[in-house]
Amino acid sequence: MKAPVSTPPTGRVAPRGSARPRGKVPGGKALARLNMMLAMRGIAPEPKPPEPPALPDVPTPEPAPGAVPEPASAAAAIVAGYHAVRHQLAAAAAAPLGAPPLGASRSWQPLGPYFMPHGQSYGTGIGSRPPVAGRVSAIAVDPRDDLHVLCGSAGGGVWETRDGGLTWTPRTDDQPSLAIGALAFDPSDPRRVYCGTGEGNSAESPNRNVRAAGLLVSDDAGATWAVLPGATFVGISFYDLVVDPTNGDHLLAATTSGLWESTDRGATWARRRAGLVWSLSMHPPVPTNPAASREVLAGCADGVWRSVDGGRTWAAVAMPGTPAGFQANRIAVDHAPGNGSVAYAYAAGPPNVVDTLATEESGQTVRMPKPYLWRRETFGGAFASVRPPPDIQTAQAWYDWFLAVAPNNPDAVYLGAINAHRGERQDDGAWVWTNISAKRPTGDSIHPDQHAIAFGPTDPNVVYIGSDGGLFRSPDAGQQWKSLNKGMCITEIEFLAQHPEYDAWLLAGTQDNGTIRYEGQQVWYHVADGDGGDCAVDADEPYVCYHSYYGPYVERSDGGGAWNDWKAATPKALNDEDALFYPPLDVNGKLVVRGATQVWVSRDGGAHWRAVPIGAEGFPSAVTAATADRIYVGTDGGEAFRLDRAGASWHVAALTTPAQGYMTEILVDPVTPTVLWCAVNSGGRGTVYRSADGGATWTAVRAGLPDVAVNALEIDPTAPDTLFAATDVGVSRTDDGGATWTSFGRGLPNVLVKDVLLHPRTRLLRAGTQARGVWEIPVDATPTPDVQVYVRDHAADTGRVLPSVVDVPNPFAKGTNLFWWQSPDVKIDASPFRTSRLDDLQFDVYSDDRSKVDEQGVQFAAGLLDERPARGQSVRVYVQVHNRGRLAAQQVAVRVFFVGGSATLPGLPNGFWTAFPSNVVPAAAPWQPVAPHRVIDRIESGRSAVVGFDWSVPMTIGSAVALLAIVSAGNDPITAGSLDVGDLVRNSRQCALRNLAVINPPAVVGPKSHALVLDLWPSGAASLTLDAAARALVRGVVMSKALGAAAKKAGWKSLATTKLDAAHLTQATDARPALKQQLDLRRAYVPTAKAFTLDLAALAMPGPEPVIVLLKRGARRGAGSLVARMPGGAPSGGLTIVNLAGES
Repeated sequence: MKAPVSTPPTGRVAPRGSARPRGKVPGGKALARLNMMLAMRGIAPEPKPPEPPALPDVPTPEPAPGAVPEPASAAAAIVAGYHAVRHQLAAAAAAPLGAPPLGASRSWQPLGPYFMPHGQSYGTGIGSRPPVAGRVSAIAVDPRDDLHVLCGSAGGGVWETRDGGLTWTPRTDDQPSLAIGALAFDPSDPRRVYCGTGEGNSAESPNRNVRAAGLLVSDDAGATWAVLPGATFVGISFYDLVVDPTNGDHLLAATTSGLWESTDRGATWARRRAGLVWSLSMHPPVPTNPAASREVLAGCADGVWRSVDGGRTWAAVAMPGTPAGFQANRIAVDHAPGNGSVAYAYAAGPPNVVDTLATEESGQTVRMPKPYLWRRETFGGAFASVRPPPDIQTAQAWYDWFLAVAPNNPDAVYLGAINAHRGERQDDGAWVWTNISAKRPTGDSIHPDQHAIAFGPTDPNVVYIGSDGGLFRSPDAGQQWKSLNKGMCITEIEFLAQHPEYDAWLLAGTQDNGTIRYEGQQVWYHVADGDGGDCAVDADEPYVCYHSYYGPYVERSDGGGAWNDWKAATPKALNDEDALFYPPLDVNGKLVVRGATQVWVSRDGGAHWRAVPIGAEGFPSAVTAATADRIYVGTDGGEAFRLDRAGASWHVAALTTPAQGYMTEILVDPVTPTVLWCAVNSGGRGTVYRSADGGATWTAVRAGLPDVAVNALEIDPTAPDTLFAATDVGVSRTDDGGATWTSFGRGLPNVLVKDVLLHPRTRLLRAGTQARGVWEIPVDATPTPDVQVYVRDHAADTGRVLPSVVDVPNPFAKGTNLFWWQSPDVKIDASPFRTSRLDDLQFDVYSDDRSKVDEQGVQFAAGLLDERPARGQSVRVYVQVHNRGRLAAQQVAVRVFFVGGSATLPGLPNGFWTAFPSNVVPAAAPWQPVAPHRVIDRIESGRSAVVGFDWSVPMTIGSAVALLAIVSAGNDPITAGSLDVGDLVRNSRQCALRNLAVINPPAVVGPKSHALVLDLWPSGAASLTLDAAARALVRGVVMSKALGAAAKKAGWKSLATTKLDAAHLTQATDARPALKQQLDLRRAYVPTAKAFTLDLAALAMPGPEPVIVLLKRGARRGAGSLVARMPGGAPSGGLTIVNLAGES
């Protein structure tokens, strides 16, 4: 997205003069972020250099065998690091039994995100919050199969779909680079596909190609890949690839190091032009004029060039309206596929002009490169100027830019910049432009920053666009859009923060896709817009968390970090300071530390701040709040400092500089505080340093580390000699204080890792990667299971801890507690159904249930909300099943059983487990099957699947129902369990219970509930309690006279039921007339703040004891629980009341 502040080309953020990021960045914030990425690796950022003179007719000699172009040093180091890691992992796998190396038995598992609903765009209203994934830089559609699409992620590799984007599979995780710049099918043989690594869009100048590892080729249409031999393109990034449609041996490549030609299917290459070359277009075949097909156009830094011999020799094309010596910021070219005589060129370059949109938005004059558009009418003819869209923005033209002519209309073009436009030439020569990516006031919008475009091979109106938010498809030339991002895990994670107790809660800052929150499933939720920067959690009070954008500004949440739960936490003086693009942030209890030009410290959670000058030559790049009174700081020049609190002030002590370079991390040994660790990068190579004397001296400890950047460190608090290093080629581990390092764990893609966290309770290491999301691995000796299917007991359950933790605060909903009957993996879909067919509802719709209201008050939650059954009607029951194993789960059987809602539940009948899942339940048993079991064929590692059941709800079921889901995989079968439902659910990861009463669903789902009929089954429970949230929802409880006497004795208040109550009670008893004799309908009992427990132990309950819960009108949105407790106080059962709206 457009960047909000003024950023010099150093990757630092200049003062903005406002409380929250709103301004503009010269060159766009993408440039500032790129420069910071280089600075972090000790590679000096620099402005775009002048290009070398063009060489139109003289091929550049091929490098000597094995030679690498000069700018390839950082890229070559990463390729070497990749091979070193593969060697370490191979050695680990081959180690003899009895002495397994570190991580040999453990595998990395993906956490996603595989879907992020409600991302951001520049549109408004319904349709302006599309699902997103991450930056897409290249698209290729199989010319012979509309449903076969290859998607190139900027850092997450090539992904393939064979079903038009319903499902995706990563195909290049094992290749030397996952940064993709270009993709191209061979039109004459689509089994042959080429992939240029090194994303040109993130390599504005040649010395920035740190992820360029050569050219990949596939001979099975993109399923498997290999590097083409030779070092020609190591250190050279790709913008475009063209395969000659008349000769599959003939290829052209547009790169950061010139225009290259191959005549032998990529085996050897000759450079035909030097300098930046962005775009290529080959004249479509003309059977009657083979010479026309030899025409090629190229968009180069020094203008548009033309070849008439297939790309061997080149001549400049005069483009009207450009100044003398024109050097472009970006140029794209394209022939009209239906009439190659018509061609277009689209450019941005000098002189600078006023960006009217940015000027209006910022209140100050903002300038940008001038946009140019030209059209050619005849083959070989002159180009004429065309007025481009008036609202086009070119500040990031070097980064986001495309041009495409509609396949069926030479007078229709698509232009990509920050937004995408479609233009149509009228009969009088005038052009009509439409912004197709940012619809206003409403309509389908897509994420901004447009990088790639492609068309369907059989329907020219099918358009694919790749942007910073992912891949989007339009069936009608851009009028409507559908996100194809479900199932692609390509989010670029910048920073991670975690909950100290629950491994199901993570906060992540992402590149241009906001701050997102993990909630224990493959769907992650968008909780803040913009670019996501550093984030942190107050471990003493984990509902308090912090996130940032870029620049010094920080926001705080007091409720666990949900959408619309953030407030400014930093003062204007801090926000106005110069800083790195992503300044460091750390939190220790109420101590909050933020680096800018100075170090800023708050001792009260961000309410008040003190600026501490440290006298550094550089900027703070790493901070650690070691204790409430001590802080360590590292800088982008490698300096180190210690800050000690002295009353209201802080004393600054300069430590010895371990090395010149960019310090990415500084940590303190949790056991021996004089032992310090840091990581410093220089020249693309990272080194870990250890100090045993508080920073007076440092020792380099890097034996076994790959020769690439080290981006973060993590210490194991239980074994301080064990550290983990996030590097540009994965994660390395040491168990001997840094004396030796080795690559840790199997299964992690060859990906740049930006952050690592060790979760203290579950002993899971989490890794945030560039464009492959978040991954995790157990750090202890327990091997990763081959298959492990599970369903969750509650929102913070991940199936790891048995029995599941209950009666504890819900990290996602402050003021509520978690119980084992609150499974988020079991849901009811009442009519009208979310999808037309039962099996069309998949994990994306299932999980898109978070309320999200934008600035215009538009509600965006579009998935399956918590709903309730309607007696006598047909509903659907859905179960979501997860697989944590390293292999796919096969033949996963799922069955669901029901009983009427109750705070205490009956047991399962004898013989229940016989022949499960085809077991037969006695007709008189309280638990009955919803339907026969169903089977999920396959659940991939780290993924989930949803299965649905049609259910005709019995007339005896009211507004509450308990649903018990049980799953068993062919390669992970369930063992016969307990007949006690509470014991079964808490102690089996393959069983889950939903015992909820939804009292105020959306109007489309059904009427409001004013009274709930519940049964209290004999269960051994000693008492029934209502928590504070439930008491806020309950007006009173109608009971039998015996139960009412117990309530009165316990101190519950008694009130007479009203006429309105009587009407609600009549509705509640219609389905069960016997309740009129069993209950005293004239009186209700009200729990109070002091008396909210009902003694059940003294009651003789030979069978279920009915009650009717009367609900308050005007109650606030929320959830509360009725909890049955054993004599020791442990929950033995319960029911949660969910109020979905503002009143009941």
